[in-house]
Amino acid sequence: MKFAKALVLLLLLASPGWAELKIEGPTVVPVNQLVKLAASGADAKAGLVWRVSPRVKVSKADTIKGKLQFAAPAGTYEIDLISVMLAADGTTVVEETSATVTIGESPFPPGPVPPTPPVPPADPLATEFQALYIADTGTSKAANLEKLKAIYRQAPATIADVTIADTLQLRNVLGKASEALIPGGEFLPVRTRAGRELQTVLPTGPAVPLTAEMRTAAKGVCSRILAALERVK
Repeated sequence: MKFAKALVLLLLLASPGWAELKIEGPTVVPVNQLVKLAASGADAKAGLVWRVSPRVKVSKADTIKGKLQFAAPAGTYEIDLISVMLAADGTTVVEETSATVTIGESPFPPGPVPPTPPVPPADPLATEFQALYIADTGTSKAANLEKLKAIYRQAPATIADVTIADTLQLRNVLGKASEALIPGGEFLPVRTRAGRELQTVLPTGPAVPLTAEMRTAAKGVCSRILAALERVK
């Protein structure tokens, strides 16, 4: 008698009606991958309804009965599974279960992070040029800036010209080039400040013969002036 009761109990537990409705599948899914879930414990005759919340931007894929596949942005989603079937006595049997799915980081490893380019140190001369440029109210200042750059771009070749023998000749040549490209008093504050910088290596006053050392120093200053002008916006 005890054996018969135990057999009946085992048969009842093995019956589909006694199986627990569950949602199976990964509950943590990387970004850019489908969430793939399956129902277990549902009666083969039951109708299944899947619900995903929140529903915004959730894209369901084609599925077969008992499975759910969807894509969505990163976040946490509540999944509800409802099983509905008609019992032998004509009553409706409804079962419900739920699960939480988190869509997280991308499965693709991030590429190498490019190194941050070093920030060039502040150039006091460029700062002065910028302030003078901003203060200039002339309508041609942008064009004059480009012309002044051209003068100092050409200046090293002029300084290297051995036919220019002394400081006075060099100042005259550079001054005439500036006056030819930038008429009158236009852009004068910036031009004057650039000229003062060049005077730090080229003596003013009476003509002084240009030595190799003076030419090298003057070319270096012209390159520095040009670099500072290039930073003016």
